[in-house]
Amino acid sequence: MRNACRFLFVIGLMSFTAAYAMGQEDDFISRLKTQLLLYRTQRGDQQIVVQTDKMLYRQGETIWMKGYVTDAITHSLSLNSRELSVQLTDNKGINVLEGKFLLQNGIADFNFPVPADLPSDSYYLVAYTPEMENSGIQDVFKKELVVGRPEYPDIIPHVEYSKPFFSPECKESFTIRLNNYDGKPVSGKRFEYQMLSEEKELLSGK
Repeated sequence: MRNACRFLFVIGLMSFTAAYAMGQEDDFISRLKTQLLLYRTQRGDQQIVVQTDKMLYRQGETIWMKGYVTDAITHSLSLNSRELSVQLTDNKGINVLEGKFLLQNGIADFNFPVPADLPSDSYYLVAYTPEMENSGIQDVFKKELVVGRPEYPDIIPHVEYSKPFFSPECKESFTIRLNNYDGKPVSGKRFEYQMLSEEKELLSGK
């Protein structure tokens, strides 16, 4: 009887030890997840994509835009930021237009009216979140836009992407459309296109 009790005690002790170890492991995993979440939230690693309805605008037109803020690691929409700061600057870095727009689940719809007296030139659309202000200029979104009368007054180029952002090393597609100012397709015109990442050419053709 005494041996049987001792055996049961040993089994009970082993079960308690295993349960205690599993509990410690669960607590460790829980703490680790919390620390990782806190780290990610504090770092605010984000990427921004701003889509515009076109790349060339005449004075007096409206630039219609949609901004996406995504997590730099998971590429899913980021919920860490509540507003998106957007600026249109000239080649000297002087702000021409600027505004702050509310993000809803990482997405913001907004627009800028182009001033009627804005000189014809190339301008840069810049966008960032408050969490990105101290992370460095390399994280800020930047896109070139042209304001003025186009070389061919009867043609407006449009580039349509299959989705707002892409994963690395995946084949994706886009469509180039040439319309007149009435929105009707233009045919029989020759054109060239070029896709750049900073100073590096990614794609070109005729």
